[in-house]
Amino acid sequence: MITDVVSPTVTIHNNDNNNDDTKDDSNKQSTKPNVVSDSTITPNETSKKTGLTASSTVTTLDDMETKVILTNLKNASNVNYVETQNWKKGLKGIRRKKYTWTFLTVCGFVGGVIIYTHDLIVKYMFQGRLTLINAFDSNSYFGLRLVLWILFNLVFMYVSLMMTIFIAPASEGSGIPAIKAILNGTPLEDPLSFKTFLVKIITLPAVLGTGMFFGKVGPSAHIGALLINNMLKIPIFKPIGSIKSLKNQMIACGCALGVGSNFSTPGGGVLFALEVIGSYYSLRGYLKSFYVAVVAAFTSRLFNATVNLSLNLALNWNFKLTYPSFSIPELIAFAILGFGMGVLGIVYVYLNEKMYRLRDRFGGHYLFFKPERLKKYKFMMIFENRVIWTVFICIATSLLTFPDLIGKYMSLTVGATLEDLVSPNPLTSANGWITNSPYDIFSSLAIFIVIRLIFTIFSMSLPLPGGTYIPLVIIGAGCGRFFGEIVAIIFPNGFVAGQPIYAGAYAVVGIVALTASATHAFSTVFIFLEIVGVAVYLPSLMAALIAVRISRLCTANFYDTSIKVKGWPALLESMTDSEDLKVTNIMTSVDKLDILEENVSMRDLELLLQKKKLPKILPVVSSKDNLVLLGQVHLKSLEFQYNLMKARLNNSGKEITQASNFAPISDEGYGSANDGNDSSATNMAGYASFELQDRDETDIIRIEYETCDITISESQSAQRAHMLFSQLCLDEAFVVWKGRLMGQLARQMLINTVSARERNQIIVV
Repeated sequence: MITDVVSPTVTIHNNDNNNDDTKDDSNKQSTKPNVVSDSTITPNETSKKTGLTASSTVTTLDDMETKVILTNLKNASNVNYVETQNWKKGLKGIRRKKYTWTFLTVCGFVGGVIIYTHDLIVKYMFQGRLTLINAFDSNSYFGLRLVLWILFNLVFMYVSLMMTIFIAPASEGSGIPAIKAILNGTPLEDPLSFKTFLVKIITLPAVLGTGMFFGKVGPSAHIGALLINNMLKIPIFKPIGSIKSLKNQMIACGCALGVGSNFSTPGGGVLFALEVIGSYYSLRGYLKSFYVAVVAAFTSRLFNATVNLSLNLALNWNFKLTYPSFSIPELIAFAILGFGMGVLGIVYVYLNEKMYRLRDRFGGHYLFFKPERLKKYKFMMIFENRVIWTVFICIATSLLTFPDLIGKYMSLTVGATLEDLVSPNPLTSANGWITNSPYDIFSSLAIFIVIRLIFTIFSMSLPLPGGTYIPLVIIGAGCGRFFGEIVAIIFPNGFVAGQPIYAGAYAVVGIVALTASATHAFSTVFIFLEIVGVAVYLPSLMAALIAVRISRLCTANFYDTSIKVKGWPALLESMTDSEDLKVTNIMTSVDKLDILEENVSMRDLELLLQKKKLPKILPVVSSKDNLVLLGQVHLKSLEFQYNLMKARLNNSGKEITQASNFAPISDEGYGSANDGNDSSATNMAGYASFELQDRDETDIIRIEYETCDITISESQSAQRAHMLFSQLCLDEAFVVWKGRLMGQLARQMLINTVSARERNQIIVV
């Protein structure tokens, strides 16, 4: 489609003009044909105007002078050139600098304060709930205590639910799938918006304080990314966000901030965050991630020491296991546990996917009905199935965690529960565990595991902020403790004389294996290495390897499954693992592309531009016979060249004045060939130039093009193409064979092909 394209004002003066001054000027310019008159636009003059207006007066319209005009336009269109010409010291110069480490320090401190505040709120909510029901006697007021317990949880849950549904729906869930999708090229805005940030930091502690089976690791990573993204909007830090690759590094640092400060384990936290959010990660951001995680972890722990008026460093969890807590023959038992946790992780991911799909299918209904006319009333969302289901799960969870019903161990905090399960000492009745005989502990653990597993799966489908990592930690600890107690009964004296069986050691291995299986993140080993120490380091490594290997053979991880269910077009590494999938199987072949020759007639160019749907980038070849790829040209630049040539041909020998009103240049300057930015594509018109060949006989123009930054060989695998698209943030690239154009590969095309291929494969779970 041909559109009006801005072009410079070109005035042609006829040499036969009777004006003597004009003749003198013409004679002067004829001696120097390559010099443009003083009225030619300069970058300094252009930058003083709100919209760039270029005007040039040329006495002899030859190709050389036209090139000079367009060269000036190129410089005027280049924002970096304009900024260089207008460089001023002082405040403007300060704003141009990138205070990366200052930015990370501020974000680390603020993030640490937020994480510590959340811990403090959750702690006092648990204490306040117990204080509320303990004001009444457990024997005389059992019903009243139960009602108060349920109402306490229901009020905080419902307020959080309403804020999530009506203000920021993107704040629900873990947040890691959304961040991973964004870093893999999906254009999502809501998961990083300011309203999502506010809702998430308010509702997360409220939900966790109700005792529902949610975690805070994923949401904390999301909060860290939200903090980074919104801090980049502060004027002094805007230069950091103007570079896409650096901005992505900062968002990854935000995720590392959230995980590292949660456990006070910056090392394992950074590795875990980077492993779950990105397929490929540049080492340029490695040190930055560790730095911001260390700052956040220190801030969180030092605030705790300040509040408690103590100089002792307070740890999140207090686990004490002697080294070594295993013997060599026990490695067989640990391997069996790793295999079992791998299978359980597969089942967990599979059931979560089914629950997500059921919610997407029926969550927006009203019971079994879906009247479309009610959708226009926003307040009707409070009667949808997803809201009713959330209230039901909250009430059921409150009943099961009531300390006077099943046992006190169901209502403990995360830290207290894990300290019980990981302890090398036997479980006691102090927290409600049944210990009348050596075999009674299995009934308590079985009830604990089944309830936790079922209601964690139900909770993950609720429209509330909350993660899955901590629930997996607790389930893994329960399963590991259960298995360890069995081994301790079978071998009461241990495998080796003098080395008893520590059931708590099996709990740690169960944690590591289950979390690694569900998330496919091997780095979870190093988180608990920092927490527990090296007591069961080798068994944990072995069990995690077994669990991850089994899980990857059968299913995607929890976060990738969430991305697929939501339908986000993210290019995931698991989708392109096969080396037998080549670029030639995915690309759009050359016969389906709109191709432009370097020397093209006006008629052919006009026919091309009249097409309704044209890509933003067109390939330029030497000829359609040999298809040697020379470069690429933006559609806006091509339209500019066409309109300028058309005006020149129609008005040759006459005075031509073609108005030019350039849009203000964006701060980001030139966009790459793959950024899809219309304003950047418009600015590319400054690059347009042409040469008229045999003007009197044929209307042939030579297209001015730019070099292709990236091309892909047709024999490359989809795995390598995925790496290029992820690392360089590409949307499309041309495919070549020995320099000849073979086709084009687009990100969405790669996603669609591998997704369809996965659907056709049979996966046995």
